[in-house]
Amino acid sequence: ALLAQDCQVRLDYAMAVGLFDAGDYLTAKIMFGKTPGYEDSANLVLVCEFRIAYDNATKRIDNEDFEGAWSLLNSLKKDIADSGIDFNLVLDQSEFDAARDNCSKHISYNRGKSFFDQGLFYSAYLSFSNADGLLDADELALSCAQPIETGEIYVNPEYTENRVSVTFYAPVESGNSVCVRIYSGNDLASMLLIKAGEKLRIKLPDGMFSFNIGKGIDWYGEEEFFGLEGYYGTLIVDESNTTLLRKLKLLIPYYNYSFRFETEEGNLPSEEIKQSEF
Repeated sequence: ALLAQDCQVRLDYAMAVGLFDAGDYLTAKIMFGKTPGYEDSANLVLVCEFRIAYDNATKRIDNEDFEGAWSLLNSLKKDIADSGIDFNLVLDQSEFDAARDNCSKHISYNRGKSFFDQGLFYSAYLSFSNADGLLDADELALSCAQPIETGEIYVNPEYTENRVSVTFYAPVESGNSVCVRIYSGNDLASMLLIKAGEKLRIKLPDGMFSFNIGKGIDWYGEEEFFGLEGYYGTLIVDESNTTLLRKLKLLIPYYNYSFRFETEEGNLPSEEIKQSEF
C-alpha cells in the first residue's frame, strides 16, 4: 500500500510538472497540492499562484485596465519577496519590470488627460512628463503651459467703490511673468497676470490690502499658477515694521500707486510662502 501510494505521489508530481510546463498553472497548483512534502511541491504551489496572478495582470493590461494591473503587479512583487523564493525562479525579471513600466506610463498618461480636462495644467504637465514619451505625451506636456496675456483675471464683485489707481510693472530682465493676488483681509479683491516686460493699471477701493505675488516663466492657469517651479511670496510694503502691518498697504482714495518687481527702479522685497498659501 505504501509503495502504491508512493508511486501515485510520483505520478501526480510528474503530471503537475507537465501541466506547469504547459502553462496550465491552475491545474498544476491542484496537482502539486496533492503531493505535500514531496520534493519542492510546497514552493511550486506558491509559484503557480504567482504565475496565475501575473497572467491575470497581463490580461488586465490587454484590456487597458492599467490601474488594476498596476495594483496586482505591486501586490505580486511583495508576495514573492515575502515568500523567500528567488524572483527569477518565478518570473522573468525584465519582463515583469517592462509590464510594470508599461502600466506606470499609461496611468500617468491617462491622469494627465484627466488633469488637463479639469484645468489642472501643471499636474497634467507632470503626469505627461512621467509618461516618458508614451504616445503623444511629450507634445501634450508642452501644450500644458498656457498663453500669458496681461490683464485682470478676477475682480471681486463686491468692490464697486474703486477710487485708487495702482500700476504693476513686471520685470523684463529675468523673463519672469508675475501673478498678483490682492487681499482685503481674507477676501480676494483682485487677481491679475502681467507678462514679462509689461505693465498693468487697475482700480481698487481704498483701504488696507496685502499683496501675494507669484513669479515664473511658464503659466499653468488660475488653479496652479506657475507650478512648483515658480516663486511665491507676500510683499513687504514696510520694511521698518516687524509686525503684520509690514505686509499691509493703506490705499488712499484718488492716489496713484506703483509696484515694480525685479527692476533697478524698484525691487519690492517679499517673504516666501508655499504655493498652497498663494
